[in-house]
Amino acid sequence: MHPEIIDALSVAGDRAKINDDCFGSAGNRLWVLDGATGLGASLLPGKSDAAWLSRTANRLLHAHHAIRETDQLVGVVIEGLVAAFAAERIAQPEARWQLPCAALLMLTFGVDTVEAVWLGDCRAVLEIGGSIVTCGETPEGEAQERAYAAALGQGAGASVMLRSQAVIASLRESRDAFNTGRGRWVLGLEPKATEHLQKQRFPRSGPVRGLAMSDGFSALELKYQRYAAGALLQAAGQKGLAALAMELRHIEDRDDPDGVQFPRFKRSDDATAVLFCAD
Repeated sequence: MHPEIIDALSVAGDRAKINDDCFGSAGNRLWVLDGATGLGASLLPGKSDAAWLSRTANRLLHAHHAIRETDQLVGVVIEGLVAAFAAERIAQPEARWQLPCAALLMLTFGVDTVEAVWLGDCRAVLEIGGSIVTCGETPEGEAQERAYAAALGQGAGASVMLRSQAVIASLRESRDAFNTGRGRWVLGLEPKATEHLQKQRFPRSGPVRGLAMSDGFSALELKYQRYAAGALLQAAGQKGLAALAMELRHIEDRDDPDGVQFPRFKRSDDATAVLFCAD
């Protein structure tokens, strides 16, 4: 069963910077990648190590999508990332927080199931047999992130958070714990991440409709609470993703530009969404 992309959108959070998100689809799979914002000098050529990671992973997923077992596919992708990093890096990392990484959510469509696997905080909303189900980032996870931003920001405002040395130091400490068992497991240069893939399998006996998103877009549901999960999927089909992206940026640029109501580390994040169906 091959998913059909109905609508797709991927926009940078800051027009002056490269978009670290990307998405792809090949065979019976569809995925979203969200590169983690760099916290220091680049180790790789180009404008962003995070963009390098997400785009390299995207190419590897396209190249190896036919691998049947998801764990094996993700393992092959990580092996490719490790090899590409060794070949292309222009500087040697001195700390773990410098290593590029990304969130990944991938859906595999079978005859009678949909399998979701993820690392990090991307999210998907699916309509299967008339019921709404979700996978990936949770409201609880987003609430923890919001509380973390509020505690670090102490009223500084989203527009200046990532220019604060204290905030950067704390984020580096948190990033140091990624892929170690002390923090979040993400897609990057650590092969052991395949052992920590989060998974859900949904039975299906008919068409599936869904919306796969980076956290910058799912903020409409989880962070800003403008839509419930099912309502967001419905709005994506009725309004279109471009209109929803305008709503998203209106909240961030006009309603709450300083992150007072909705604490966050930057005013706007890269936002990616893919609306799809699979018969």
